[in-house]
Amino acid sequence: MTASEEFLDQLIENQQQAMRYYLLFAGGLIALGMLVLAVTAVLSNQMIADAFKALFGLGGAFVSSLSAFQVKEVLSRRNTIHTLQKCKTLLRTQGQAPETDDTEARKRIDEMVWRAVEKAIQGAG
Repeated sequence: MTASEEFLDQLIENQQQAMRYYLLFAGGLIALGMLVLAVTAVLSNQMIADAFKALFGLGGAFVSSLSAFQVKEVLSRRNTIHTLQKCKTLLRTQGQAPETDDTEARKRIDEMVWRAVEKAIQGAG
């Protein structure tokens, strides 16, 4: 199967959808962490020191560590989208240049697209 603009558009849409999911999930983790921090701060006078420390650390972990992982995934997906858009541009311009070897250029574009697909399937972006 060779890459086409429609196929690349679908891959780009899939990556954008995954980005939206990761951003939504990161926002949820941040909100949960902020909620835990707020409840901990409000109830700090009524808690024992160890419980306060544990809950405060838990809220901080939600805000910093867990949500940061999601942002890393968003950046990876964005890089994949840029690569696919460049492949799409190459595909579009490749047919306009009569002096290029169409079959060789097409083969290279197909290889680039399938490497991006393999990378996405393996979870690296």
